[in-house]
Order: sequence, then structure tokens, then C-alpha cells
Amino acid sequence: MHCICAEDHGGTQCEYKIADCENGGYKQDEKCVCAKGFNGANCQYADSTITIDSVELIINVVVQIVNREFQDTFTNESSTEYKTFIRDFKRQMKGIYDNESLTLKDIKINKIWNGSIYVDHELIIKAKFQPNISALHDDISNQIKKRLLDSEPAKDTCSGSDVMCLNRMNINVTRNNVPADIDWCKFLTPNDTREFYFQYGNGTNYTCASKCTMGVPGRLNCNYGECRVIAKSGPQCLCPDTNEFWYSGESCDSRISRPGVIGGVTAALIVLILTAIIAFILCRRRKSKGNQELLTNKNIDFTNPDEMESEWTSGQNMTGHPPAEGNKFTPNLQNVDIFKKVQIRRPTLIRTPESSD
Repeated sequence: MHCICAEDHGGTQCEYKIADCENGGYKQDEKCVCAKGFNGANCQYADSTITIDSVELIINVVVQIVNREFQDTFTNESSTEYKTFIRDFKRQMKGIYDNESLTLKDIKINKIWNGSIYVDHELIIKAKFQPNISALHDDISNQIKKRLLDSEPAKDTCSGSDVMCLNRMNINVTRNNVPADIDWCKFLTPNDTREFYFQYGNGTNYTCASKCTMGVPGRLNCNYGECRVIAKSGPQCLCPDTNEFWYSGESCDSRISRPGVIGGVTAALIVLILTAIIAFILCRRRKSKGNQELLTNKNIDFTNPDEMESEWTSGQNMTGHPPAEGNKFTPNLQNVDIFKKVQIRRPTLIRTPESSD
């Protein structure tokens, strides 16, 4: 018997919340406990190789209970009488079927009908895998029938209201037909990953390989990365994320040095800044030199009063262009040597007749 959990719970008794765990995993102590065939922090990856060491087989059994009477309420599966009968029947039969050589996972009731009471039910048996599955099925079916015939309820001495006595002459055990060439990798692997597995190798174990399995033909080469099987997507290369390199490409075949990129970008920024500073300095120097050449080209002799007077009264400013209307002329004395002696003509005294008096 096992519990059937709601979608958001897991565990043998549905005691754990699934939370962020994927593919049937559930949370326990803040970590994901993954379902068989899956791995990863959130159970997001399927195992690259699955070894089938056990298999679930279905055995169909019909028995007749001779010391109980069929009730009309048994036709209603929601009735208390039906539920009580099924509970007592499963409890008794589990004690017969389950032993060290057989692992009973569940008993499923298919149908019950009158005559005292016939019960048609299925046994879900977990058994060790073997390549000849038909022979395994036959062997388990024979074990089930033998255990029924050897059980106390099937003996002629069976009596009592607390025991459901069986008619040993009316015990029918059959098995489901399984094709001899069945691909167990398509049958027993997780639903969302079945198409990515194939049988590989020989031996007592049945190995289901993927393109992430080491040594298989056509294995996915992930170079610097790691091959992982992702549900619904299949085998993919996952590139690492390290402090030394950036990895890229579908096969993680390209890598770039992180320190190299950071150093190159830093050097380029430094060169750009230095270039801008040098260009600014050269521009300022070129402008200053142009002003000096303008004054030099005018060849003004500041020691010559006539030339000075002509320059100051020419109606032009020091740039050689007429001043704008309404603007006052402002001389540029930047290149005047204030320590150089300037000879000025001595004023000539002119006497008038009036002044001679």
C-alpha cells in the first residue's frame, strides 16, 4: 500500500511540501529530495544513465470467498459496507502475497460479484529485473498461486467470521502479456525523458543510456561544459560560470578570459581619456599662438609716436577689423613691454604775438 499525494505534497505519507522541487521531488530540511532518475538542486536534471535493476509486474487474480454473502450495497463503491469489505479483504490478502521473495506494492480491486463473493483484483509486484521478462512473469505467477493454495484461508479447515475462506478449486492467476522485444527504456524511464534513452550494453542489468552517457556512440561533446539531460528538452551542454573565463557556444567550445577583457576595456578607456586631454591642450596652444602671430604680423613700432598715432586713429581694433558700431575700442596690451623706454618728442613751444607780451 502507498499514499497517493496531492500535487503540492510528497513523501511516503505525503508529509512533505514539494515547493520549488521539480519532476516529483519534495522539500525536506530546506533541500529537495529527488524522485528516482532525477538530480540537481531542484531536481531539474534527469540522470544521464539509468540502470533498471527492478521492474513492476501486474498479476491478475480472481478468488471466490465462500463464507461471506454478497450484498446489494457492494455495487455502490461509496457505501460503508463496500469500503469495509475491501479494507478487510486487502488486509488478509496482503499477508498472503507479501514475503521476502516478493515485494507487493499495491492491490487494485477491479470488480466483485455475487456467487458467494468473487473478487477480481490486480497485484502490483516489484521484482528484480531480468532480460527474459516472460519467464519472470511466469515464475511470479506460479509463486502467487502456490502461496494462495498453501494459505490457511484456502484450506478445507478454514472457518470463522474473522477470516475470508477461499475456494481452492476456484483460484485463477494470470499475467499480462508483455512483448518479448519491449524497449524497457521507453517503458520504465520517467515520462518526460523517455524519448532520450536507448538500451546500451549487456549483462544482468538493463542499462538505459542517453547522449550524455560516457562511452556511447554519438555522445554529446561539451568541451569545457557538462552534458545534462533536461526533462522535455533532452541532452544539452551546460557551460560553466567561473571567475577566470566566459564560456559560450552550444557545445561550450568557446571561452574568453575575464581578466583579459576587463584589462583590455580599462586600457582602452585610459587611452581615450589621454587622447582627449592631449587634443584639448593642443587646441589651447594653437589658439594662443594665433593671437601672438596676429600682433607680430602688424609690425607696430610702439616707440614711434607717428606710427602709434596712426594705429590708434585707424578706426580698427587690434584684430585688424573695424569695431562693431556702438562698441568702444579696447586695446590689447598683452605684448607691450612696460619696462622699455619710449622716446616722445619734446613739445615745441609756439609763441604768439599775444603771448610775447
